[in-house]
Amino acid sequence: LSYDYYMQGRAPQRLHDEVIAPARQHGYREVWLAGASMGGMGTLMYDQAYPGEMDGLILLAPYLGGNSLLREIAESGGISQWQPGPVPERLDAGNFQRELWRHLQGWSRDPGKASNVWLAYGDRDRLRKTMPLLEPLLPSAHVNILSGGHDWTVWSNATQQALSAADTPAGPQVSP
Repeated sequence: LSYDYYMQGRAPQRLHDEVIAPARQHGYREVWLAGASMGGMGTLMYDQAYPGEMDGLILLAPYLGGNSLLREIAESGGISQWQPGPVPERLDAGNFQRELWRHLQGWSRDPGKASNVWLAYGDRDRLRKTMPLLEPLLPSAHVNILSGGHDWTVWSNATQQALSAADTPAGPQVSP
């Protein structure tokens, strides 16, 4: 998905229509979604648009929004204390990050929503300082900090580890 699809708010629908729905129609019992960096944000946006649709989410150093919003959440005492303000009439480029965090705040109220979510990032990742805002929403065993930076070496290893840790009865199906 290109950056434009994210900014237009079309990323989740395209992913659903072109990938997820066809996978389900082809009989996949489990469908997992993994995304790195901006793709991690896209994974969260998909969960926001289609809650409960995925059997599991793997967030690899997800981009979690602009510094001012993240600072606002941190200064309020974290996601469970944060007050996101009124719900907008529609999502747009100016509010989608705030609305994504509003969705994540729902995980703090219902921890079961995050029971199949894994987070991984490198100890030298450029986005690592934002991860403590997300970590409290997840089971502690689902957070994996590996040695490395913001790159595929870390993310590939982390994805394999998360899928192994998930240990689902049928095993995650990642390709036909």
